[in-house]
Amino acid sequence: HWGLANVRYHQYNMAAAGNPKRCQFGSRLLVNPDDVFKHNAWDNVEWDAEREAEARRKAEENSTIRASAEQQEDYELNSGTYWDRFYSQHDNRFFKDRHWLFTEFPELIDTHAHSHATKILEVGCGAGNTVFPLLTTNRDPNLFVYCCDLS
Repeated sequence: HWGLANVRYHQYNMAAAGNPKRCQFGSRLLVNPDDVFKHNAWDNVEWDAEREAEARRKAEENSTIRASAEQQEDYELNSGTYWDRFYSQHDNRFFKDRHWLFTEFPELIDTHAHSHATKILEVGCGAGNTVFPLLTTNRDPNLFVYCCDLS
């Protein structure tokens, strides 16, 4: 995108000036290590061999804990019950519309009709808290969103 660098520069300066507008993907630069928890992701962090090895070690460690065959079958057969229990405990505190999606992927805000169908696959859509803001905001009549969820 020819204007992306200008957009990133503008948003970075807005954020630096104390503007509460959420920074777009690509503009969150970790300059001060004390700010590491300011965002849930940074765009300029490069992994060295040591970080890569640490990530692999943690992934392997996490992969050693497995559900037994009986637990796997229980989760598969009773997934609806587990979903209902989770939903009743978290009510509307957990399932909020995902408006951050447009910060991360501004190309999804499309107000133009296209001659081709735009197709999006959302895996794990849950209650639709990502897809409904997308459908409300995007005005392309050729947009087609496939959504699926185990629950």
